[in-house]
Amino acid sequence: MRLKMLSWFQKKEKSLKIETPKPVSSAEKRRAVRISSASVRFTLRSKGEPVSNCELADMSTLGIGIYLDQDPEDTEAIFSFHEPDTLAGLELKAQKVRTFTKARPNGKEGFLVGYEFLFHSPDQQQQLIRWLVTQLQEESEKLDLKQEIKPSYSASFYLDPSTQLDIRMPENSEEYEQALSLITGLSVYHALSHTKFFIAIHKGEVAALIPLIPDTVPFKLQADSLYHEHLSSLRSMNRQLGQIGAPYFKEDLKFFRNPATAHLHKLKLLFSLMPHVITYAKNFAHLTDLVSLVPPHLEEFYRLWMFRELGEDAKYIDLKSHQIRKGYRLMCLDLKEFHEKMGQTRPELETTVVRFLRDPALLKHFEHSYFPEVELIQKWFKEKNNVLQNLTQEQCAYFKTLYPTLV
Repeated sequence: MRLKMLSWFQKKEKSLKIETPKPVSSAEKRRAVRISSASVRFTLRSKGEPVSNCELADMSTLGIGIYLDQDPEDTEAIFSFHEPDTLAGLELKAQKVRTFTKARPNGKEGFLVGYEFLFHSPDQQQQLIRWLVTQLQEESEKLDLKQEIKPSYSASFYLDPSTQLDIRMPENSEEYEQALSLITGLSVYHALSHTKFFIAIHKGEVAALIPLIPDTVPFKLQADSLYHEHLSSLRSMNRQLGQIGAPYFKEDLKFFRNPATAHLHKLKLLFSLMPHVITYAKNFAHLTDLVSLVPPHLEEFYRLWMFRELGEDAKYIDLKSHQIRKGYRLMCLDLKEFHEKMGQTRPELETTVVRFLRDPALLKHFEHSYFPEVELIQKWFKEKNNVLQNLTQEQCAYFKTLYPTLV
């Protein structure tokens, strides 16, 4: 049975008759990924007249900040975009939300005016999201695998010219333990031998981690606690499932300390980790579908990778804070459909993913990924975090097949 993609924006088509756009919550504004100094050319009109001497400060998928000589009296404006090609022809109404007295980058005094976009069509925001992907890809130029592959069989990119990161799997026990130390809600799923960690290394330290947890008979998936019926339906169609676990970051690194930019850095890390996860899941774990419990602030990111919603928002125990939270949604990616349609649906991602499939060094790294010793499992999952005490008899028997000498 072919699973049909339904984007969030298509679901919202029924709301297009509403004249007043739904206001954006303050939480959504804080989560917006904002790009500074982007190569965007536009015309600003206020009261129907073009405003001269505009200069872009920053822009996100929710709004825009511009430098002006004077603070406009009218609170509404229209932005017509000309460049780049991903934004050409887009015309958006906007509402002025704040004004600051601030010098331009050249030192000239003026005003920094913030506008919030007023969307009247799902396609308008979709176009902005496509622009965001392009920006993230341009800032991650080191993903270009035409360059010589380093001995660690990794692809690299820069958060800034002095911050190099290697994206790969752990290659030794030290890196594996560093990855485990980032997980605040360590569970038995992280101890399963088929679970793979995809990490970003910065100056010898693990800066970020995404776990990939395959479906097993005695354990199933973490998402089964909320969406067992949805997942059972996929299993009944002989789908091979894997769950992308919650991402974890080393929060004390310098590029995560600034709250204004930390989310952008984390999103760029996720953008660079995801091709590894998808390539491994399809070509080495031989999975047909990836699922994930996605918090609201990452839904747009997962839609960029062609994930679709399978369930409504649900209450969920956050593995990091152990608090019950609302808004986590089950999202799913059909891996076969992704590879067949990404050229048409997400051409901005196709080049990146195809490079991984053609890189023999990276594929060799996948085949020879590190397997943790039983002593390490004993230390982290039994001595430091006793996560093995509440297993069922069937789960214990399965676990013993993985680590027969575990005490």
